[in-house]
Amino acid sequence: EPAIRLAHSLSGASGHLGATVLQHAASALEQALRNGQDGQSEWIQLEQALSLTISQLREYLDKKSD
Repeated sequence: EPAIRLAHSLSGASGHLGATVLQHAASALEQALRNGQDGQSEWIQLEQALSLTISQLREYLDKKSD
């Protein structure tokens, strides 16, 4: 299923980047979907993790540009 593959890919990519919060959220979504669950709560956690990761990246880049 495409959603499972996307969650798996996001988990791997975020792990390579060191974004562990995002990695764990994507992995949890992948597992929920593989187990036949709708993944609604895991999706919400993934959205929050992605938002946090983007905020941290912006903060880092802002500091680097100063």
